[in-house]
Amino acid sequence: LWAGIDIFYEWGVELDLPWVVKGRPEKISEWIREYFWGEYYGNYNWRDTNFSSVDGYHAWVYNSSLTFGIKWPSLPLPRNPINDDLLLMPYVRLEHVTVPRRSDLSFDNRIFVAAGIRWMPFRSYQFQNNEWLFLTKIFAEYVGIGGAQYPLAKEPANKPSHDWFIGIKTSYKRF
Repeated sequence: LWAGIDIFYEWGVELDLPWVVKGRPEKISEWIREYFWGEYYGNYNWRDTNFSSVDGYHAWVYNSSLTFGIKWPSLPLPRNPINDDLLLMPYVRLEHVTVPRRSDLSFDNRIFVAAGIRWMPFRSYQFQNNEWLFLTKIFAEYVGIGGAQYPLAKEPANKPSHDWFIGIKTSYKRF
């Protein structure tokens, strides 16, 4: 990697202040803030190699991921030391990777849609200042709604039609 930039922005995962009594949302912006969340991740970089058998890779890589989700009504949990309620967050994610100089590589030129569900087990005020716990996300997602598309490359013969991802994401000291 010679040069690059990462961009990350999330909204809608912040906590409501517990001492503020909220009424029913009236404006569209209040409805969106109350019931929806999202993330944008962009990775745009110049690579000298992609660590494969391709000699002379030397290309720009454009990778973006856009996630939109809904905050389902939370379910109160019995008294416990971790969280007061259970909030599941279903979502849809659109991701693309494009390498214009390497249109012959299908894995570097694809677009796909995924649907999943996320749970943030430490999303409570007692963990708000513990950055890596507060932002921990447990997720399961189905990748391949409509199949992967290959706008620049020839569609590979042995491509999978779908996939499942199950995992844990966490971040620390994101500025």
